[in-house]
Amino acid sequence: MDLTLSFKYAFETEDDTSQSAEGSLRNVDGVDVVVMEGSYSYVGVDGNTWTVDWYADETGFHPSAPFLPKSVEPIHPEIKAAVEAQLRFAAEEDAAAAASSRSESYAAPLAGYGSY
Repeated sequence: MDLTLSFKYAFETEDDTSQSAEGSLRNVDGVDVVVMEGSYSYVGVDGNTWTVDWYADETGFHPSAPFLPKSVEPIHPEIKAAVEAQLRFAAEEDAAAAASSRSESYAAPLAGYGSY
């Protein structure tokens, strides 16, 4: 029997704030992950209604709205190359840290450990 776990909800408050979302359980590389999508909106102090659409999965939370900040593409090739090098270095450090956390080796106890 294939049992799919999912949910869906929506609400609106008296001040015209609203939210809706739906999601389900997905297995990614042997790990159960809740995958969701939805939106929320509210009336700002300026009187405008502001709406954010979003999704969330194993890669994180991803909001989308025209008024949210956008990443800026570097205008000089040297800056772009430096940013790419920093991102590569960070990814290598993350990979090395993940590999060392899976290590089966253990350090020897400190001298005098357990003596009173």
